Amino acid sequence: MLQQLERRVPLDLHQTQALALGLAETPVFVVPILAQGRLAGAVALLDATAASNPTRDSLLTLASQVGLALESAALTESMMRIRARRV
Repeated sequence: MLQQLERRVPLDLHQTQALALGLAETPVFVVPILAQGRLAGAVALLDATAASNPTRDSLLTLASQVGLALESAALTESMMRIRARRV
């Protein structure tokens, strides 16, 4: 599972797979959150039984936006450190 998330691939875990991982007793949809080219986390819909394509697309967009926010925060922190060294 981790390998698929690191390759930026959303996962559809069937009930048996999700249960084996201790996640849920229903199908699970997991989308990776990537920041600076690394896996930073994931957004999971723990009951994806009736998740529509628009819902899944929204989760993909959310994960992308969170990744961008994490990258922005890291860059801001880096700039603040550089400025603090100059003073």
